[in-house]
Amino acid sequence: MTTRRQFLALAGAAHAQGAPVTLGHSGYVLDSNDQPLDAASQNMTFRIYDASAAGTAVWTATCTLAVLRGYYSTVLGQDCGTGLTTTHLPSGTDRFLDVTVGSVALSPRLRLDLMINDFTYQALVNRYLLVYERHFR
Repeated sequence: MTTRRQFLALAGAAHAQGAPVTLGHSGYVLDSNDQPLDAASQNMTFRIYDASAAGTAVWTATCTLAVLRGYYSTVLGQDCGTGLTTTHLPSGTDRFLDVTVGSVALSPRLRLDLMINDFTYQALVNRYLLVYERHFR
């Protein structure tokens, strides 16, 4: 019984902080002359908002990416930025990705359609609890 209470406290701590998440993102960017951007190192800022316009940024990361013939690719929360967790992407809540290339914000924001059902989300958030609950029952 004591052991189980320790695991439940651990699961509660994981839920409060959120489980780490990574999001693969790639895009295609044109310069001011509508030509594919080519830059060995381009400063880019990624923000996740709670609304398609205005709203509050719930997560922000700035990184330098290579852009080749207009294409770039990164993994948010791993290669670009840290600290992206399930608390930033709660199940059943709309989130929108804002991308800024240099000082130019691209428009419109991209809606994040997360392919996570409630069971998968709960397994991610409460991963310790789910694993050990099956052992105890």
